[in-house]
Amino acid sequence: MSIASKTPNIEELVGLALSGRDDRSLDVLNRRYGLKKPAISTLEDIGSDLGLTRERVRQIENKALETARKELKDNEEAGLFVKLVHEYLTGAGNVRRDDFLANDLKSSWGNEEKNEVFRNRIRFLSKLLNGPAVVYETSDSHAYWRNDPSAEKVAFKLINKLHSHRKQDFDSFLSSAQNQFNLTEPLIINYLSISKGFMVGPYGDLGSSNWLHINPRTVRDRTYLVLFRAGRPMHFGEIAEAVNSIGKTSRSAATVHNELIRDKRFVLVKRGVYTINA
Repeated sequence: MSIASKTPNIEELVGLALSGRDDRSLDVLNRRYGLKKPAISTLEDIGSDLGLTRERVRQIENKALETARKELKDNEEAGLFVKLVHEYLTGAGNVRRDDFLANDLKSSWGNEEKNEVFRNRIRFLSKLLNGPAVVYETSDSHAYWRNDPSAEKVAFKLINKLHSHRKQDFDSFLSSAQNQFNLTEPLIINYLSISKGFMVGPYGDLGSSNWLHINPRTVRDRTYLVLFRAGRPMHFGEIAEAVNSIGKTSRSAATVHNELIRDKRFVLVKRGVYTINA
């Protein structure tokens, strides 16, 4: 079988990288990178368990990583791993959300590890082998892999453009973005997906978390969205059922009725029936 037709055995590569390590070094690497369990431990947590300082745990980790790199140096299957991840990222536009990449590679390579452990292991291997960089999660972004910093810059320009787009309509945004960046729709959506502010609304619409129909934050906003989508007058009881179907918490019909009365966006058509104020 030629090298091009193989897929890397992630479990064996991680096992090789960890071979020959003493128990303490193994424990540090396994916990720091989630190689056996999904949870990743901090230096402080490991130090507390082992009776070591944070700095001492860091020293053990760095020495173990250096030795692990030597174990994988010039390894053909390790080289294949880096090559295939680079090829995948190139095909995805050089930037890909971490969980999407892990799911795609796990499916393609037929690995049997749990999703989170597989994700942690390929992150670990890429770090050891100087492969594509993993940018970790922030308050605004999901974790993602990058193959090319220039593609990453384009992704964030698109994200900023989405959140500042005046018209709260994804088709309008998409048309403008395609003209400006000369990118395909799938690639634009791929780039946007690294942002936590790019969401799917209650009715399946794509857009920014700043848009009311994508992320209605209050009962009044959900009420407005329900009436807008219905395009017809509705009884407050019916509105309440629809509001609860798209919200994380339930509200009584009386609560929804009170919101309808208080908000000038809604007009009473007849007893108990409301529509949107045109």
